[in-house]
Amino acid sequence: MKKIFLILAAAVVLSSCAKRQIPFNSQQWKSGKNRYYMTESLIKKLDSEKPDRPEILNLLGTPELEGATQGNELSYFLKSDGLFFGLAMSELCVSFNADGIFLSAQVVHSD
Repeated sequence: MKKIFLILAAAVVLSSCAKRQIPFNSQQWKSGKNRYYMTESLIKKLDSEKPDRPEILNLLGTPELEGATQGNELSYFLKSDGLFFGLAMSELCVSFNADGIFLSAQVVHSD
């Protein structure tokens, strides 16, 4: 019985740690809700449409992070996690070429 309980507890922990994904929604993104869970569908959308910088700003809004609009990159806050005594942060970094056309987007994690 104890083994079954441990197996079930481990399954619950592992499933709750999985990166649950939902479809991208611009209004939800701009409100700051569920951003981390929309990243996969958002990155696929940006990769296929190759929008320019103004189109991305219209789609995602102005980044809240200080210094997040410098150079050929925009950075959007996704989430933060308290890891024991430290703080880990995730953000979406969107890169552009010199003409302001989308190059790539990736989730970056920092401690």
